Amino acid sequence: MHPNIGDVTAWPSDGYDLVQVVLGIFFFPDMTAGAEYLIGRVRPGGRTGFTIRRRGAVEIAGKHLGAAVAAVTGATPPPPRPPHLVDELNRPDPLRIWLGERGLTDVTVKENELRLPLAPDIAWLMVTGSGFAGALAELDEAQRIAVRDAYLSSFDAAGVRELDATPLIGVGIRR
Repeated sequence: MHPNIGDVTAWPSDGYDLVQVVLGIFFFPDMTAGAEYLIGRVRPGGRTGFTIRRRGAVEIAGKHLGAAVAAVTGATPPPPRPPHLVDELNRPDPLRIWLGERGLTDVTVKENELRLPLAPDIAWLMVTGSGFAGALAELDEAQRIAVRDAYLSSFDAAGVRELDATPLIGVGIRR
């Protein structure tokens, strides 16, 4: 095993025994085409695994982050994000069907219940280690610190003590 850096939707190699994507397919400009391309990198009979968040998981983190950024910058809180394919697939049965339509057989989707205690380091990692980090991109260091403080204190003010981070884990065999 060795690391590579590149655009996975343009990866030329194939014949892999396993391709797995953890919390990443929803970042593809075309989620379906990206997933199909990656499935195509697996040899027939090889395994493919994709994870996405279960419906409702981590949504509260996004709402609190949006409010914190707005409070610090004086901007209007962001509107809800536009609908995305992942919103249709974020339950076990729709994800299982969708993966089967992409050319996988013996598809299983497991819901791995994961509730994280909202310790400050975990709560902030949910921002900096995910797509939420984009909300910080245009902020200077002082603003990022102020957003972090507002974000973390907002959970206490709302009585939120844990964060649902439950993933759906979909695995199948390439035909």
